[in-house]
Amino acid sequence: MAVPVRIFTRSARLPLTNIIKCVKNMQIAGNNCLVCQRPIIFGSEGTWCIQCHTPLHASCIAPGEVCPKCRTTFIAPSSLFAYSEFCPSCGKAAYRQEACLGCGERTRWDTPAEYQADLRRIHRAARFGVGEGTGFALCGLFLVGGLVPLTPRLLLVLGPCRGWLSLLIPGSVILGLAALGVWCFFMSWVKLWLSVPGMRFR
Repeated sequence: MAVPVRIFTRSARLPLTNIIKCVKNMQIAGNNCLVCQRPIIFGSEGTWCIQCHTPLHASCIAPGEVCPKCRTTFIAPSSLFAYSEFCPSCGKAAYRQEACLGCGERTRWDTPAEYQADLRRIHRAARFGVGEGTGFALCGLFLVGGLVPLTPRLLLVLGPCRGWLSLLIPGSVILGLAALGVWCFFMSWVKLWLSVPGMRFR
C-alpha cells in the first residue's frame, strides 16, 4: 500500500538527491475503506492502520478501536507524523507543513524513524559535499598560488627554450594552470553552496 511518491530532485541545483532515492507515503485516495467498503475519494477523508497499512475512512474508525484486518489497536497515523524545520531541497523554513511552499519538496514523514533515517542520509551527503568543496578549494589554491608563480623557474630548470618559444611555452602553461585553478575555485563554491540546505536540514 505504500508507494514511492517523490524523488528528491533539485534539478541542477543540488546533487543531494543521490541521498534520498525515494520516500514512502500512504496513497489512500481511490482505495476502498475496509469497514464500509466505500471508496475513499479524497486523501483528507481517509486514514490507515500503521500496522497493516489498510486504508480506512477517518470517520469509520477512531483511535483506540481495533483494526478490522490485523486486529491491533488503531493508532491515528497523524499522531506519529514527523515534520522538518527546514526544506531538505532549498533550505527554506517549513514548520509543520506537508511540503515546502517554495519548491514543493516533502517536509513531512509518516514516522519519526523514517525522518531520522533520511536526516542522517541528507547530513552525510551534505558533509561529503563540503569535503568535495574543500578539496577543490585546496587544488585551486595550489594551482594559482603555487604552481603558477613557479612555472617560469620550473621551465628554466627543465630546459630553457630559445627565441619566441621562451615566451610562448611559459605563457601558455601559466594560463592553463591559472584557468584550471579558477575552475577549481568555482567548483568549490558550487559544492559548498549546494551543501548549505542539507547542513541546515532539521
